[in-house]
Amino acid sequence: MTSIEDLFPVEHSIHQLMEVERELDARIIRRQLSIADASFKTNRVKRVLKVEPSHHVERYGESFLWTLTINGLLDQSQSQHHMVSKPTKPVARSFSSLLNKLVVVATGEDGASRVIFEWTKTPSGLEVEHFEIRETSAVVERIELKIILQVDSQPERFRVSQELQAIAQTETGTTPQLVLAIWQYVKAKKLQESDEKKIFGCDDTLRQLFGISRASFSDIPTLLRPHMLPLEPIELGPYVIDLRTEEGITSSGDLDVGDSDEWEVPIEVDEPGKPRIGSAGVVAMQREVSQLEQKLTDATKALYASRQHEEILLRFAKDPIGTLQQLMAVQTADKAMLLGEPSFTVNDLLSSSTFSGEEMERIVTYYTNTVL
Repeated sequence: MTSIEDLFPVEHSIHQLMEVERELDARIIRRQLSIADASFKTNRVKRVLKVEPSHHVERYGESFLWTLTINGLLDQSQSQHHMVSKPTKPVARSFSSLLNKLVVVATGEDGASRVIFEWTKTPSGLEVEHFEIRETSAVVERIELKIILQVDSQPERFRVSQELQAIAQTETGTTPQLVLAIWQYVKAKKLQESDEKKIFGCDDTLRQLFGISRASFSDIPTLLRPHMLPLEPIELGPYVIDLRTEEGITSSGDLDVGDSDEWEVPIEVDEPGKPRIGSAGVVAMQREVSQLEQKLTDATKALYASRQHEEILLRFAKDPIGTLQQLMAVQTADKAMLLGEPSFTVNDLLSSSTFSGEEMERIVTYYTNTVL
């Protein structure tokens, strides 16, 4: 016996549309993450920031006035190795433009430490080539100075927690990079729900990371926030000012100190001669995302229409007369609403009481006045 599914293969079309929706949704998410990353991404290369402290001591009676100067210079000697075309003059960067924060901590012979200088970058702040700190001391002593730097990074990079490192496979990263790592993990583990593409289930690893059993892709940045920690600051020093001899002595700790008494700090900066992605590229990707979203909308509408079609056909296969009566009732009501005519449902016509009394007279009167 031939079934209604054999005559109208709607089920197969629904599965095809669901597969198209799943693929389009995945491509849209990938494109949106790529746009978010490209909007802030710069072509960055590793460079060396040379930090050179120096000081000057003046004596006024029993007191000392000492001035600490911290100079910073970006080593551009490696830049020319990355140039393919004709070399250009490297763009000079001020010392403060490479930093987010600089702190100087002084420790006396008594072991007490105090912050004598703290600078934090502000949007309206002026850029400087060096930092200068002046202090007065009434005690002839040996002072150890520790310089703490927090290097600027755009987009902002974070230190990744141990739980997130197991998935992202990196110790540091930006927000788009870490979100993309979670998305790729969900795709590899096939955790995306089949009915709701924006939702994914959490396996044991994600459940331990997020503390929930299922989540939305839009919630990933918020869920990752507890696992994105500030980068560790860079500590230089101690730099020693010995007021007893009025001579400066430097020691490096874990960093190299050259003959010129300077620290070499590895940092990342924009690569010269290689511009970042332009606005045209971003616009093109946004246009592609819009087209994919439109295709997803069309596929969703077609899927909804197919489901309605399937529902009507299945009802018709089980109860043909009842289904036709319902369809006639709906059409009659719609026509009466549009034309403002009296409505007579199928149930009214099937009722024997309809053809007697005042109701029958009204029907005959209406017919003779409008038709004859």
